[in-house]
Amino acid sequence: MAADLDLRVLQLMTARLCHEFAGPLGAVANGIELMGENDPSFAADALRLVATSAKTANARLQFY
Repeated sequence: MAADLDLRVLQLMTARLCHEFAGPLGAVANGIELMGENDPSFAADALRLVATSAKTANARLQFY
C-alpha cells in the first residue's frame, strides 16, 4: 500500500513539473517562430515574449 502511495505521489509531482514548464517553454518557441516572420513589427513583441518566458522558466527551474 505504501509503495502504491509513493508511486502516485511521484506521478503527481512529475505531472506538476511538466505542467509548470510547458507554458513558458511553449511561449519561447512561439516567440522564436514569430521572430522568423518577415514583419518587423512582430520582432519587438516576439523578443519580449521570449525574454519574459525564459525568465519564468529559469525561475521555476531554480525553485525546483
